Amino acid sequence: MGKLTFWFLFCCLIFFLGSCSYHPILKGEFEAEAPQNFVGVGKELPQNSTLNGFTVSGVYVPNIRMHIDNLYNVYPGDEDDKETKGAKVNFWYELDKFPVTASYTRLYKAGMVAGGFSLNVGKNFFGRFIYGLNQKNYEVGIYGDIGYGFNKSEYIYLPGCDGSEYPYRICDEADTISATQGHFVSSFGSFVSLYYDDFGFTYSPMAYGPWRATNVDNHYKDGIDLEFDFPLIISHYVGVSFWLMDHWKFTGGASFLHAWEYEKFYVIGNASVGYWF
Repeated sequence: MGKLTFWFLFCCLIFFLGSCSYHPILKGEFEAEAPQNFVGVGKELPQNSTLNGFTVSGVYVPNIRMHIDNLYNVYPGDEDDKETKGAKVNFWYELDKFPVTASYTRLYKAGMVAGGFSLNVGKNFFGRFIYGLNQKNYEVGIYGDIGYGFNKSEYIYLPGCDGSEYPYRICDEADTISATQGHFVSSFGSFVSLYYDDFGFTYSPMAYGPWRATNVDNHYKDGIDLEFDFPLIISHYVGVSFWLMDHWKFTGGASFLHAWEYEKFYVIGNASVGYWF
């Protein structure tokens, strides 16, 4: 389990990396894949056993454009390295409709501890690391994701500004950019499941960073750095699971989404079917 712990800590480090701060943005809309929480195993695993599974997951997104209300540009302050709040950003995440993800998961249980990984392919590609306790009627644990995706973005920024010119004394005219670009994604969450026989109930909260980029595209190859960090999405998954003949697992539930500062809530639906052996 030592290697799994190392990679999990590496995943946490990537998750907390943010953006640099150079160019103010006025308005932006960034496409993002809907978050997919880990829903647990949903049953007790035998001691010293390995479990493999192939799963297809779908998310129903009812026309969600997540508006982030409290996002501001920031710029470097005085010699004490204090940051100063700048202009407010009119910002949205547009979540994909009907995204489908295929995944392979491998788990190993030693004593009370179960851990492993999954590889997930959808609009984004990401690896997930899982670690927790697995007992007769419950399981609890943590997980993290590192991935990469290609999504659309459209934003208006001021290319001639930086911290020394605030508030826009020598700014060029605002520029509008539309581009599809690659960027990192990451998440960190926990899960708890209660189960009896073949039925289970799961709650899983997760902090999700759909854009963990340090710059975005402009008309030049090197891109631009922005004066804000892409905001996190908090996802609370609540759902049920059912095992059929020890190999087929069905899940269904809902995820309640909001920005980091508990702004407006949004709801999406989740379902999956997997074959485990």
